[in-house]
Amino acid sequence: MTELLGELSRGKKGKYTLEVNVRPMGAALSDKKNDKPANPAMSILAEANTGMIISCDMNGRTKMPLV
Repeated sequence: MTELLGELSRGKKGKYTLEVNVRPMGAALSDKKNDKPANPAMSILAEANTGMIISCDMNGRTKMPLV
């Protein structure tokens, strides 16, 4: 995430509105390590005016969300 923010801060300045959303993916995934299904969170970073997705990441049990 810090790399992405660094890239965005070096980019062309303009009137942009960034929108971040972190929510459960809504689908159980097989997790053999813990012997139970996992429902990982999705982190999505988008430009609000155009709807352009800048980043979309699935967060595992050990990975913190973008925000």
